[in-house]
Amino acid sequence: MPFAETKTGACLHYEDVGSGPVVIAIHGMLGTARFDLGNVIDWLSADYRVIGPTLRGYGESTPKPRDFPLDFYRRDAEDLLAFMDAIDLPSAHILGYSDGGEVALMAAGLQPQRFLSVATIGAVGFFGPEMRPGVQRLYPVDWVTDEKKALHHMDNPVPIVMQWPLLRAAHISTSSTSASV
Repeated sequence: MPFAETKTGACLHYEDVGSGPVVIAIHGMLGTARFDLGNVIDWLSADYRVIGPTLRGYGESTPKPRDFPLDFYRRDAEDLLAFMDAIDLPSAHILGYSDGGEVALMAAGLQPQRFLSVATIGAVGFFGPEMRPGVQRLYPVDWVTDEKKALHHMDNPVPIVMQWPLLRAAHISTSSTSASV
């Protein structure tokens, strides 16, 4: 499978299957397009060209390790737009799963003219206080399987994975404080 060097500094590994109108498939946290959306990619590739990039720091994509700065959805969306430029793709349909859904929505918001349609599975859009129990269930990190550790070349997923719920918890606290002001 090929790699695309982007102007944002990410080198994204991707798969490109099928032919026809283009659908970009974006995976969720600790996934890759194939791992999270393999059955969907196979199904869609009968009628569409499906491009499944692996977001920075996941799978074979770089830079590593994956991290979660406060603006990681925007950074991933900018990586996606730069990826489209790198592979000379002016427009496409986009499908995002979980965190990939957040990235799809952000990318479409940043450059709506590039997306023919946007579909998400499991995207939340806003992390309000009611999300706290879901975020807290990510700890402890014993849910990360050996298969996922191998997929992302990580021996100890805790330092990487715990950034996500800690960031979400901080965002939830900030959101609820801002909402009450």
